[in-house]
Amino acid sequence: MKKYTLFLMLPAMAAAVFVTGCTTANAAKEQKNATAPEFLQDLDRAKMREQAMAQGAAMLTAVQNKDYAGFTQYFPEEVKKKFTVQAFNQFDTYIGKLEKWEYLTDMVTPVTTTYLWKTTVRRKDSKGKEITLNMLFQLALAKKDGQYKVVGSWFR
Repeated sequence: MKKYTLFLMLPAMAAAVFVTGCTTANAAKEQKNATAPEFLQDLDRAKMREQAMAQGAAMLTAVQNKDYAGFTQYFPEEVKKKFTVQAFNQFDTYIGKLEKWEYLTDMVTPVTTTYLWKTTVRRKDSKGKEITLNMLFQLALAKKDGQYKVVGSWFR
């Protein structure tokens, strides 16, 4: 039973390493002159989706190529400082080797849109056996100061 619980906890622990949304939200609250996200119009959503497709593909390609700078290039500076190269390098251990992905859909709120990709990863289980599993990659964007900015990204 303990091995099964550990197996279920590993993706959750790994996802916690890759969560940037909460850190971004907290850092934004701490900034004295931070502006709130703007409400999105239909034209914003179309432009934001185009940007998200490009950024999401670039970030997933960077994970696949073990390119820390490429993965974090769209992160706000305060998140880049907290998300270390060492954490990024643990991706293969805790999540797995990213093999492929496909875009699924987006989740809309009045001020953010979260874009979802289904990913396929391969890693070794606790017994050393290679396993394949699917995870979601989520990329959330909001409009701030007239620009579409990443406000969170994570694997689940």
